[in-house]
Amino acid sequence: QAIINIHGRSAKQLVTEKIFEEAKVLLAHSALTIKEISYRIGFSEENNFSAFFTKHSGYSPKKYRNLQMNLGL
Repeated sequence: QAIINIHGRSAKQLVTEKIFEEAKVLLAHSALTIKEISYRIGFSEENNFSAFFTKHSGYSPKKYRNLQMNLGL
């Protein structure tokens, strides 16, 4: 059974959220390639990162980056 913290989320959920937030920042505000971002946040394969990011955002990393650039965020 997962240990739940005071925010009602497990340690795994908190780590996942942290990784996802870091990925969003790097995609929106860096010139790093998606492959470089995937390695930087701990994925050994770019396609695993892409699947993770798509699962949590509904967008591929490339699509998310393009949307952020179009929004000027």
